[in-house]
Amino acid sequence: MKPARTTDTPALLVALAEVNGRATAHTASVGDITRWADEAEAKLQALGIRKTDRVGAVCRRESGEKMPSAYSARSRASKCKRTQITMRRRATGWFVTFMTAGECWPQVAPTNMLVLSSQQDEIAVNATRHAYHVAA
Repeated sequence: MKPARTTDTPALLVALAEVNGRATAHTASVGDITRWADEAEAKLQALGIRKTDRVGAVCRRESGEKMPSAYSARSRASKCKRTQITMRRRATGWFVTFMTAGECWPQVAPTNMLVLSSQQDEIAVNATRHAYHVAA
């Protein structure tokens, strides 16, 4: 897929329609993608990473919620689909770079992962260390 800004509703609607097909129960919406981008941005800010240093961060999300164990393999295979999305932070904001359909498995929570570069990790660790003092 061609990268699309998380605020580009028409492009995201087309991509979601291709990936999700007719499924609606556990799939992502444009609102979900926008919320996930906002949450990722808030996490980067909470880690003490400046906007100029946020470029290159990656957010991987999966739609839906943890499925109950009552879902059988037969019903899951034919009815349950999750949207898996990868977003990358660029200088101008978050862009969806990858989107695919995934399966739902009983008792498995959806993916929610923020991936930092080594430089971003170093900034976050230093910001955290400045927030406390070690007693002698």
